[in-house]
Amino acid sequence: MGRPRQHRAPTDSDLWPLMRAYLDWTRITGSSKDTHRRRESALRRFSAWCAERDLHQPTEITRPILERYQRQLRDARKPDGQPLTLGSQHVLLTPLQGFFKWLVRERRILYNPAAELILPKSPSSCRIPSYPSRTSKRSSLSLT
Repeated sequence: MGRPRQHRAPTDSDLWPLMRAYLDWTRITGSSKDTHRRRESALRRFSAWCAERDLHQPTEITRPILERYQRQLRDARKPDGQPLTLGSQHVLLTPLQGFFKWLVRERRILYNPAAELILPKSPSSCRIPSYPSRTSKRSSLSLT
């Protein structure tokens, strides 16, 4: 898998400084460097998307706006023309939930617009459960 494209965070927005503060907070609370890198990339991408739509304040972000961003991710294409996988969409949306939850906790916004956002299932949660075969059940029953 290639490195994600770097998105420039707008400097004239109130969103990016708050996102930096959130990233600093997550680093202090013990997230790994890789997790921090993924969060920062996802938040940069969202911040750039917001700037293109003149959304500069966290109070301007509503659930319908986040759903629109989610639809944009669903329709987005990688450089090879393939759509983003459900896992990639999940990785890009999860930091937004954490960011808005943190904003509420810090009393920067009154409610969390991402609280009811339905994320695509990550590949790890889509695995088919494995069930023991009849022979393994019999052998485990005979041991007891």
